[in-house]
This record gives sequence, C-alpha cells and structure tokens, in this order.
Amino acid sequence: MTFHIKNITKRKNSRLIGSHIDSPKAGMQSDAHELNICGWVLGQMDATSSVVIYCLRADLSDQYLGEFNIEIERPDVISHFQRQDLSIKCGFAIALPLYDLHSDQTLILKLKTNADEYIQFAEIAFSRKKISSDYQPSLNPIIVSTLGRTGSTLLMRLLSEHPDIVVANKHPYETFALEYWLYVVYQFLSEPEKHLQKADTSRFQRDFQCSVQRKKWFSNKYSTDALYFCQQQIEAYYKQIIAETNSNPPIYFAEKLQHYAGEGIPTWPYLKLLVKEVYPQVKEIILVRDFRDVILSSIYFGTKHIPGYDIEKAKNEAYLGVIDEIREFSNYYMRYAESSLLVRYEDLINDPLNTLKVIFDFLSLTTNHTTINSIVDSISNSTQNRHGHITSGSISKSISRWRQELSPEQQLLYADVFRQQLSLFGYPTSN
Repeated sequence: MTFHIKNITKRKNSRLIGSHIDSPKAGMQSDAHELNICGWVLGQMDATSSVVIYCLRADLSDQYLGEFNIEIERPDVISHFQRQDLSIKCGFAIALPLYDLHSDQTLILKLKTNADEYIQFAEIAFSRKKISSDYQPSLNPIIVSTLGRTGSTLLMRLLSEHPDIVVANKHPYETFALEYWLYVVYQFLSEPEKHLQKADTSRFQRDFQCSVQRKKWFSNKYSTDALYFCQQQIEAYYKQIIAETNSNPPIYFAEKLQHYAGEGIPTWPYLKLLVKEVYPQVKEIILVRDFRDVILSSIYFGTKHIPGYDIEKAKNEAYLGVIDEIREFSNYYMRYAESSLLVRYEDLINDPLNTLKVIFDFLSLTTNHTTINSIVDSISNSTQNRHGHITSGSISKSISRWRQELSPEQQLLYADVFRQQLSLFGYPTSN
C-alpha cells in the first residue's frame, strides 16, 4: 500500500451553495503514487474559478500545493440546485502527485472565486509510504529551477567552474541525465503495471497486471528496483564525465530543470517533486529574471532569423503565451522558498562575486575570495564568444531592457498582467 485515506471532512460556508468529494473515499487504500480527487463545488455567485490545494504544516499554517481549474460541467448538480444555466462548470478532476509530502498529511481544498476569494470546503487526511531505494549516492544533485531566457546557461557555467561540482560540460549545459532517468521512474510510479503497454509494438499491449499480487509487485519491488537502477545510472554518467576530465571527486552534480522540457514531459512540477523525494540532500537554486526582460529576450531569440518579423505585434501579444507559465513558476517558488535559494539574474550580472559567495555558502562549499574571483574571470572571456545566445547586444544591456524597448502603453500592460509576480520577486511595476 502506498497511501491510505484516513478521513474526509466537509466544511460548510454561507458563501457556498454546496460541495462534494466524489473520490477518494475515507478508508480507501491504493498502491498508486498520485491521488486523484474528483468532485464539485458551487459558490453563491455561480462564477467559480479554480480549486486551490494546500497542505497543513506542523505549525498549522497552509503550504501551497497547486491550483486546478474547475472545468467540468455537472448538469446533475446544477439542476439539483435549480440553476437556470446547466452549462455552469462546477466539477473538477485533479491528479495530485504525492511526492515530497510528509508521511501523514492533511490536504485543505479551497474554492477560489473570480473575485479572488478563498473559501475552504473540504479536508482530506491521509498517510503515505515515501518512495525510496537502497541506493546510497555519493553525488547529490543541484537543480537550477528556472524559466527559459533567464541566464541559466551563465549560472551553469559558473557552477561548473567549482571543483566540487560536476556539470555535463557542453554549452548550453542542457544535458538532462537526472531528468531522463527519473522520467523513466516517473512512468513506473504513475501506473507501473501499464508502462510496458505504452511500447510501440503491439506485442506488449496485453495487460501485465492480471492479479492483485502482481499489481502490488509492480508498485513496490519492481518500482523500487527501477529507482535503484536509475539512480545508479545517473551517478555512473557523471562519474564518466569526472573520469574524462581527470577531476577530483566532487560533491554535487548540477542540472537545469526548466519549466518546459518538451511535449509530454511532465517536468513541472512532477519530476521536481520526485527529485526532492528520492534525493533528500538535493539543493535547489531558483533562478529568476524580470519577466518583462524574459519575454523580450524570447521574442528576439526566437525571431532573429525571420526576415520582416513584426516585433511590435509580438510585444503586444507574447505575454499571453507565458501567463500561466509565469504564474505557475511563482506559485512553485512560494511553496519552496524556505528550502531553496533564490538568485536574481540581475544580481548575478551586477554583483557576481557576492552572489556566488551566497550560492556557495548555500551549498556548504568552502571557497575564498580568490577562488570566486578566479571563477568570474574564467567565464568573462568565454562569454564574449557566446553572442549568438545574447539578444541585447551586451550582458549589461540585458538588464531592465523593458524600460527602453517597451512603449509606455506596453509597460503598463505588462505591469498590470504580472503585478503580483513581479512584486513577489522584488521587481518594480512602474518605470
């Protein structure tokens, strides 16, 4: 058994017409590693937005886990409450990964209305078995969590210069060994008895499960052995890099783990949470850059080889494609702010010496001023050869470029759209 639902409590509120958790049920047990929560919730004003889930910390404060859209029509519910518009959406179906949650946990479900009110309507108490293997890694991961166009290549280059950190040393430092093998594990853990059926050949399309005992074997020993193997291969890969470079044995290996890694790859947040579960000693650096500069950099980087591209039109529309991504990134930071280190791109550029000292202190790595100076000097020349990666003419001009490149109207638009997220990371919302 992976998890057990101990109790489900319904919370009444005068601002709610009603709510119900259809599944799971109290007493339910499962060998899965994610919890499927289905039900409905209807506010007095009908206009509902989303379900926000928190977990209850030991100090009784709420820790944000995620926000999920209410997007299922439930005409049975609407007609029961004699509402005229049967198309009103009040149903939800949530697949919540259980990685990185404590063994005994209470989930708090709140309705978020279109007016940004939060109304609690249910609690789910459960216990779970954590995912682990007997493998004892000698290298622990540093994960750089970020969006694209935030300076992650520069940060990875800086980290790679420290003798206690190994990085797959090829620009732009986007070899995802950790992500690759843990994605394999993720597939095992999601539906372990069905992953073989996903093979292209019809030879493996039959059900491997067949019995309760076999399903338990898939979910327990099979998955644990798979995790052991994958952790072993991750370490073997980085030890091969160490052997090729004749380096001394390091303490960490470092990888980017960006918000989006490709279609069908559930990098955010599933693999991140899995990393934290199977590597308790993981160190996470959350790298952020002013989102307005991120958008401008993305526009110019993606269109520099397209003759006649309408840049002004892109500036007016590009933000629409990243709203959800930036909000999700910000929500993720709020969840892990206490256990991670926040690094701002602007600080990395303007004050690299002190920023690197903070990073290495966070990693508990011994460094002196001379070592940090040497690292900064070693990359300053190589950066001159990376102009293809830079879209602003120079690194110094990449900071606050939005002040010059966005019109006053565009500046107001971006500030309005991203006001909450910009303020969260300490960026100004006006010029």
